[in-house]
Amino acid sequence: MSENDETSKRLSSEAFAEVGHTIEDVFQLAGSINDRLIRLEDRFEAHRAEFIEFRDKVDSRLLKMTTPLSETLEAIRVEVRQVGERQENFAARQDAFAVELADLKRIVRKIDHKLGGLSSDMYDIKADLRDHESRLEALEPQ
Repeated sequence: MSENDETSKRLSSEAFAEVGHTIEDVFQLAGSINDRLIRLEDRFEAHRAEFIEFRDKVDSRLLKMTTPLSETLEAIRVEVRQVGERQENFAARQDAFAVELADLKRIVRKIDHKLGGLSSDMYDIKADLRDHESRLEALEPQ
């Protein structure tokens, strides 16, 4: 027996009649299953549309919530950069001030050294003047 004959025999009305089903019953069952599948697809599409609408609402709300946060974060980043720049400028000015202060200290030390030398010279001059005055007084007739 060929494969086609065997299939025809299994699907024949007589074979289904023995079990209590006819081929028309099978077609009705297939049609019923097809109708149920179509209804399930429709319900799936309805649920899918609801989900997409819900997802879009959530996306919209998240965008509304996160946009101010991202703007705030960007403003904070800008301020941090500005503080960093000011700190760098301050550090540069502080370095320049330290160099200038070191120069001034060096100049003050030189002046102090010169003043020390001048003071010493002035004391020597005063001492010489006193010596000359006393000699002059000694030479003056009384």
